[in-house]
Amino acid sequence: MRRAGSPLAIAASLGVIVFTPGHASSAEPAPLGVDRPYFALERPIDVQVTVPGGNAQNTNLELAVLDAGTARTLAIAPVEPGVAAIGDLFPVLWTLTPPRVLHVQLYADDDAIGSSLILRPLVQPPDDDTDRPTRRRRADDEPTPPPLSGYHVSVDRDLVLRTNMGDLRFRLREDHAPQTTRVFADLAEDGMLDRTPIFRIGHAGVDGPPVLIQGGDPTRTGLGGPGFQIDFEPSTLPHRFGTLSLAREPARHDSGASQFFVCVAQDGCGEFDGDYTAFGELIDGAAVLDAIAATPTVANNPDDPRSPRETPVNDIVIDRAELRPAAPHGEGPPALTPQDIPPINR
Repeated sequence: MRRAGSPLAIAASLGVIVFTPGHASSAEPAPLGVDRPYFALERPIDVQVTVPGGNAQNTNLELAVLDAGTARTLAIAPVEPGVAAIGDLFPVLWTLTPPRVLHVQLYADDDAIGSSLILRPLVQPPDDDTDRPTRRRRADDEPTPPPLSGYHVSVDRDLVLRTNMGDLRFRLREDHAPQTTRVFADLAEDGMLDRTPIFRIGHAGVDGPPVLIQGGDPTRTGLGGPGFQIDFEPSTLPHRFGTLSLAREPARHDSGASQFFVCVAQDGCGEFDGDYTAFGELIDGAAVLDAIAATPTVANNPDDPRSPRETPVNDIVIDRAELRPAAPHGEGPPALTPQDIPPINR
C-alpha cells in the first residue's frame, strides 16, 4: 500500500474542469482532472494536475498507479503542476495482464491529496456464444481474452442518496463491477433517481426481520426503469449489511438498470452472492438505513391474502442522488456494519 497520510483540504477556488456528465456542476475542486472520459489504446491520457494552495514550490509531487482492489502501488513517478501524460508516464497501463481497474492518486510530500482518478479498462464482455465462427481460439480451444481497447477515466466519487429520512453514502466498488458502477453513477447524476420512492422493504418470511430495501423505480411496480438494461456483470462483493446491489428480474440476469436494493441483513441477503451484481458499500448512514428498514409495511396487493407485506406505510423518497468527491484511494472510512447503528435512547 502507498505511504499513508492525512488528505489535505482542497480550496474551492482551485477547481479544475473535469468531465462530469449530468446536472451537477462541471467545475469541481479536484487535484486531478481530465477533459473527456474515453481514451483509446496507447493514445495520450492527459491529466491536469493542480496543487492545493496553488504553490508547488518546495513540494514533492508524485503520481502513483494503484490497484483498485488492494490499493497496492504498481508504479510511481514525480510530476509537476500542469498536464501529465500518464499514458507515457506509466507504460504499465498498456502492459498489465489481465487488464483491471486502476486508480491514479496524487501525493504531495507523501500525503495523499484529494480524490483519485479511476481508470476503467475498455474490454469487451465475454461472449457465451462459443459457436460464433469469428471467435479466435487458442490451440487448447479456450477463448482468447479480449484485448484492451483503452480506458474510461473519471474522478472517484461516492454516491449519496438524500432521502426524506436522512442520507445514505456509498463507496462505489469499481474493482468489483466497473461497468455497472459507471452506468449506475451516470443515471444517478443525471437525475434518474431524484424524487423516486423506496417502494419495497423485503422481509425474511411473513413475520421475519427486514432483509433489504429496494428503490430506483418511479412507477413503484418493480417494472420501471430508464429505457435500457445493463448486461449482467459478475461481482464477488459479498451481500451483507449496507451492500448496494443491482435489482433485476429473477429469471433474467441482463434485466437490471436503475433499480437497486440495499442489504439490511446477511441472513437472507447472502444468497444473492454471485447471482446479483453488488457494486457499492455503505460508509455513512447506518442509522438511516436501519430506520428505513424498520418502517411498517402493508400488503402489496390488499385484495390478495397471500400478497407479501413489502409496501411501506409511509412515503420514503429519494429527494436527490448526488456524486461527491471520494477520499483518497485506500484512505476512506470502512464499510459499515450493524454494530455501527447507534443505540436508541429511550
